Amino acid sequence: MGMTGVTTAEKMKFMQDWTAASQEAQQAVTANDTARMRRAQVKLNTLMGVDAHADSVKARATCHVPPEPAWMRRADSLAAISDTLAVRARDAESAGNAAAARAAEMTPAQFAMAAERAEGFVGLQAAGNVGSGWVFTHVEEEALTARLVDLKKYFA
Repeated sequence: MGMTGVTTAEKMKFMQDWTAASQEAQQAVTANDTARMRRAQVKLNTLMGVDAHADSVKARATCHVPPEPAWMRRADSLAAISDTLAVRARDAESAGNAAAARAAEMTPAQFAMAAERAEGFVGLQAAGNVGSGWVFTHVEEEALTARLVDLKKYFA
């Protein structure tokens, strides 16, 4: 971006600020950091004399857009919290499964298959459960029956 006319201290400061904010925006894009990108965009807008919030307020008033109800803001907030907690739960479950696979001296895939088969076996032992498509070898059935009390703690 170039400037015309006489170079002044004010123009030099603007160019330095613009360059710094542009570099910050580029680094945010490279790091895939949306929060940092938004902050950089606010800086760039401020340098250009744009107030995005005031512009949005004016547009909503002109278009007669009703304000978002409080219950909707609350629902969005709770949904964001729920999403965050779901990610944390998945991460914790994944870490637990990885630790369990290491403890069982299995690969994660082998452990997942063994856990799935154990869960199916426990389900077959439930009263009134007849036929489910699960088939176990005699050796598997003996091993799982021997540990059935422990398995029920996890899969019942």
